[in-house]
Amino acid sequence: MPKKRIEELRVSDNHYYQDVSEIAENNITDLENKYLYFFSGHFDMIKSWCMEQRSPLGWSGNFIGYGINLLLLYLYADNNLRKAGKKIAVQVSNRMGFNESKNLVFMKENSVLETEVSTQKGEEIFWSIFCLWKVNYAMTADDIGSYVEWLDSVIDKRIDGIVGGKYRNKYNDVALLAAAFWEVKESLGVKMAKSIVINRYLERYPRPHQV
Repeated sequence: MPKKRIEELRVSDNHYYQDVSEIAENNITDLENKYLYFFSGHFDMIKSWCMEQRSPLGWSGNFIGYGINLLLLYLYADNNLRKAGKKIAVQVSNRMGFNESKNLVFMKENSVLETEVSTQKGEEIFWSIFCLWKVNYAMTADDIGSYVEWLDSVIDKRIDGIVGGKYRNKYNDVALLAAAFWEVKESLGVKMAKSIVINRYLERYPRPHQV
């Protein structure tokens, strides 16, 4: 969707509470608006919105958590998701309300497929469609490297803030981020990415198994 068209949409977090009528306004939420920018290939704006969160803490309720997950999925270079990536994909599809879809029609390998998400594995269907979409919004190798470097810094600061501050209720969250990130790097051809990430925190924290 062109940027200008998205900008013309009316954003309101109250649209779900409107009466269904001929005069009701067709509004979208701020989060839905940002999703539209992402799926229209405006990745620079997603990064910019994420960067508004300057602290590694206090992510709850802010866009950065959504944006980081979207970019992790986008940068993952293999067709088959691994364990952490699958969990990220589930989070994204659920937040989008993807699994609430009744029927879905999409094209794959010169054929048209129709499926009912509620009766099949929604996560697999979501990832298949995501991969088909991504083909149309390719980044240059330099841009991919830049985004990976930026994510490395953001996720590292997040882990340091959570583990260093002993916010134990968030340990699982940052462990998932770390695992998803090394899966992304390995999918991009970085050998031993998992070992590099683990060793980084082995040196930094006395009990790395809690990271």
